[in-house]
Amino acid sequence: MQLLCPACRTPLPGSPAGKAAVLTCNSCSAEVDVSRAGTADGRPRFAPEVDRAGDTVSGFVLEARIGAGGMGTVYRARRPGDAGPVAVKFLSPALASEPDVVARFHREVKLLKSLSHPAIVRVIDHGDESGVPWFAMELVDGPDLRARLAKGKLGLEETGKVFGRLLEALGHAHSKGITHRDLKPANVLLAEDGAKLADFGIARHDPGASSHLTKLTETAAVLGTFPYMSPEQRAGSDDVDRRSDLFSVGVLLYEALTGKLPQGAFAPPSRLNPALPTRLDGVI
Repeated sequence: MQLLCPACRTPLPGSPAGKAAVLTCNSCSAEVDVSRAGTADGRPRFAPEVDRAGDTVSGFVLEARIGAGGMGTVYRARRPGDAGPVAVKFLSPALASEPDVVARFHREVKLLKSLSHPAIVRVIDHGDESGVPWFAMELVDGPDLRARLAKGKLGLEETGKVFGRLLEALGHAHSKGITHRDLKPANVLLAEDGAKLADFGIARHDPGASSHLTKLTETAAVLGTFPYMSPEQRAGSDDVDRRSDLFSVGVLLYEALTGKLPQGAFAPPSRLNPALPTRLDGVI
């Protein structure tokens, strides 16, 4: 079994020195307590993460890790008899003992299962492995919008294709009473058959709409990614709805067409990119 550093995701050394069950990461020097989750007195210590590559979970053979973040890890996987590979997302084991976090993870699964649109990543299966929840979803072989923007701004035709799909996905989600709340380039995946919206981890369901989905308490929480957040999100307001998503789409459009984020007293996009028609200034 290979243990990974939860801070930098590199493999940990083979065994702790002395009697203490603490390993020091050779890459980032974080101290990882391999005997239990949580922290110990003194220097911060972290619970390790198991590299599940090679394991089989509910028939899915986990081939390799393809991504990791603060909430968990995503693996490329295959299930015999299925048409192709999928992505399996595991909640971080260090968070699996936090009821609110587990509830949020399960809610993401329910939200995705309630959505059916070609421009939204599709959930295939879900379950629990040794107390750690997971779900399998459609694997998008292609870059995200963040990687694409690192190569330069988008042309008008490409922008129309990407954002046309993004707005269709949001229209479908909003019709179900769901606000995404974390629109950013990394959550727009560029598949061969068109852009797909992903990561509904902090999405909110309108309590006024009819659904079995529950709303988690978010007192004093500011959720989202700051440059793309609407003013009400930044203020931690409880009054966040589909209009907040449209604000974020405006930020994304500005960045895609100009290569810049709209900060402070920003210029109209056509001033930064003369190739743009001025009518787009009003749209954005």
